[in-house]
Amino acid sequence: MKASRFPTRRGLIPRRLMAFGLVVVACQHAWAVEPEATDLPPAAVVRQLLETAPAVNAARHELAASEAQARQLRAGPHEWTLRGDVQQRTVRPENDRRYGEYAAAIERGVRIGGKADIDERLGAVGQDVSRWALGDAQHETAREMLALWFDWLRTDSELAARSRQHALATELARMAEIRLRQGDAARLDLTLAQGAVAQASAQLAAAQARRDEIGGALDIRFPGLRPRAAVVLSEPSDPAGARFDLDALLSRNHELAKARALSRQAMLTAQRADANRMPDPVFGVRVASDKGGDERVLGLSVAIPLGGTARVSASDASLAMARATAAQEAAVEARVRTEASRTLAVVRSSYQTWQRLQAAAAAQQTATDMQEKAWKLGEASIADLLQARRTADELHLAERLARIDALAALQRWRLDTHELWDFDTDEH
Repeated sequence: MKASRFPTRRGLIPRRLMAFGLVVVACQHAWAVEPEATDLPPAAVVRQLLETAPAVNAARHELAASEAQARQLRAGPHEWTLRGDVQQRTVRPENDRRYGEYAAAIERGVRIGGKADIDERLGAVGQDVSRWALGDAQHETAREMLALWFDWLRTDSELAARSRQHALATELARMAEIRLRQGDAARLDLTLAQGAVAQASAQLAAAQARRDEIGGALDIRFPGLRPRAAVVLSEPSDPAGARFDLDALLSRNHELAKARALSRQAMLTAQRADANRMPDPVFGVRVASDKGGDERVLGLSVAIPLGGTARVSASDASLAMARATAAQEAAVEARVRTEASRTLAVVRSSYQTWQRLQAAAAAQQTATDMQEKAWKLGEASIADLLQARRTADELHLAERLARIDALAALQRWRLDTHELWDFDTDEH
């Protein structure tokens, strides 16, 4: 993927507004043509948002900068230098005769000690660092998108559950009021039912506030990502039979690859600083005309700087930084391994949690249905029914949230292993 040209100041605001509008229109179109909602947003929406994400664009411009720096390193630090002198010579023994004289020289330094080869490799590894940084920016943006997406599903599911709970509590209070008028229930039953309605109303308001908060963040950060229809969640697949290759995940981890490239870059920088302890000579050709052209001069010149403490100190500093970068690479690898192992553990544990909650919710629902029949027949109190229903509602909500957690963990693993939204393959 090629780096886009940075817009001029004159056209910056209109182009940004146009780009933002195109993103929103493209996302809305992708949602419109989606035949049915799934537990993931459409790939077309994700791709468009990733391509226009600020962090990704910044990394893309940094890649363009590294390509220019590579060209600079290949060209080397030395340039042609042109020198010229014009003077007038007065000779007194010759009755103050005056002669016009001039001199010209052209000089250039030459890299020695394998510096040109090191600079070539430095430019190449610098581009590797920027490419992996671009992939890392895409991956981290996709992670953020996936996290916000499932946060939205959680809050949306909670709001739907709280709405159902409020509707059921309202219906139960209405039935209790009717039975009170008919003399089949006590005033306490109605009071308890009305208390349940008030509790459900408070929970509904809190769920609405959380949904609005996540929805606002989603609309600002990733405009057009919010689904326009109800999302149908699939059942999480059993990870017991799946093959999770930790080494494959590490081999394609952008952050780790970037750390390794940075380590190589630091080592090459140290080699370059060590080679620079031997200064580069400057060669030149000089021509001159003296005494009005009576004397002609053609010569070669060479200048060799005398290296000192500054060059030695620069070499020592670069070597120390290379060692520090190598240690940082080891730290990044350890952290990435730990995060991968933790993610894998979450995939397995979240699936088991969802299965247990699914069984518990089904059993509690059966018990609640029996409790409701008993209350309608006058064989149970409304307090017992409210408690059973409250337990069933909370278990159903917990099962729904556990399902989302299991799906989120699995999709996070798929994202890290490049099975999901692998849009950056053309960058490497």
